[in-house]
Amino acid sequence: MNNTYSSNKKKKLFFMIPCGIILALLFVWGVQLLWNILMPEIFGLKMISFWQAFGILLLSKILFGGFRFKGRRHEMCNGQCFNNHSQHCTDDDRSKFKAEWKRRFSAACRDKPHDEQTEQQ
Repeated sequence: MNNTYSSNKKKKLFFMIPCGIILALLFVWGVQLLWNILMPEIFGLKMISFWQAFGILLLSKILFGGFRFKGRRHEMCNGQCFNNHSQHCTDDDRSKFKAEWKRRFSAACRDKPHDEQTEQQ
């Protein structure tokens, strides 16, 4: 059974790697196509090649996305970490938590303009 599981895993890997490469190439091609359709017409810029589109995507990833090699903890959690923690809190802990949040954010909430409209109604 272990051998069957291992061979199925290898088959999936051999299928997923080429699919990932094809999807990445299609994504770069789509960026190149959109750039060449929109940017010269709108802003008067030059058309770009496939590798220039790849470079633009890589540069935007570096500047705006960064590289996270250790995984994304917040995506793995899916909001359940706080829910699990709050289930183990006592009523006293919850009241302290609420009081602290009210202290921190009550002034910010009062300064919002929609609060004045709500009070008038």
